[in-house]
Amino acid sequence: MKNVQTSTEVANLALGVIGAYRITNLETDDQDYARTLRDNYGTAVRFVQSTYPWPELYKEMTLDSPSTIPTVDGGYYRFPLPADILTIRDIPGHVYVREGKDVTVAGISTAAWPIMEYTAENNNPDQWSTYLLECTYTRLAVQIAMSVAESDAVYAMAENRHIQALMNANKAKSGGGSFVARPSNHTWNGVRTGCGSSGKPRRRI
Repeated sequence: MKNVQTSTEVANLALGVIGAYRITNLETDDQDYARTLRDNYGTAVRFVQSTYPWPELYKEMTLDSPSTIPTVDGGYYRFPLPADILTIRDIPGHVYVREGKDVTVAGISTAAWPIMEYTAENNNPDQWSTYLLECTYTRLAVQIAMSVAESDAVYAMAENRHIQALMNANKAKSGGGSFVARPSNHTWNGVRTGCGSSGKPRRRI
């Protein structure tokens, strides 16, 4: 697969999965299915990036600028989250709760501020691995299949392609490829993902 640079190229890969015509520009084309792509592109990207522990999206930051400081020892510190965060992977050694754009953390010593490990959103396809790209465009294909192709068979085929893409990514990780060890709360195998004719994502296990 050639190096994919733009969201339009990702969208055309999704259209290829369901056998639909290509578009010229995701942002400006005015066909019905181009508008459907625009409506679904961002949710597909965020779903794939936030649901699985992609190594190229891994970041760390030191939580050392609390917005709320407890008045007693052992209290809870509240920290603002970075703008690019999708999910918190871990704050090792600490109990924490994410609350909107903040995270509350217990058990902090100011002599050793905690390290937060998180998944950062990345909207540049040229920086994605082959596996992240494949999972993204097949997920997008699933989300648009019923609206664009209006065929249960095409929808099922797209969903199978997406499941295969997830399996390929998992195989690469398990075989010593580029994937880091996944957190226990993530699932690679046995997950079926898609959306119905209403356009609402669903997840079946």
